[in-house]
Amino acid sequence: MFCPNCGRQIPDGSKFCPYCGASLEGKYVESKPKRKSTTIIIPLILILVLLFGLFALIKFIKPNTTSNTEQETIATLIPYRKGDKWGFCDRNKKLVIPAVYDDAYSFSQGLARVKVNGK
Repeated sequence: MFCPNCGRQIPDGSKFCPYCGASLEGKYVESKPKRKSTTIIIPLILILVLLFGLFALIKFIKPNTTSNTEQETIATLIPYRKGDKWGFCDRNKKLVIPAVYDDAYSFSQGLARVKVNGK
């Protein structure tokens, strides 16, 4: 016997549901209750979250496209000063970036901090 209110199985001949307290007088439910929709919704939500996570990994995480030689070239650029301005040269003292900056710092992860007109 199943409670028509909460759907749980209860002992035969009960007058009240021991789980929800609903009165069972005059109500006799022999069949199993219908499947709750939450048993279908929760797996669907989990699948959607996993698909979104996979999409985010593919779409937003980009592989490192710079080659090793390009990274080595950038890492070997050295700040140099010409008058009051700063620029960058390679290890052979060949001018790579002209001296147009008020201040310049070494490259790190392919970027260098520079200062122009107080900014």
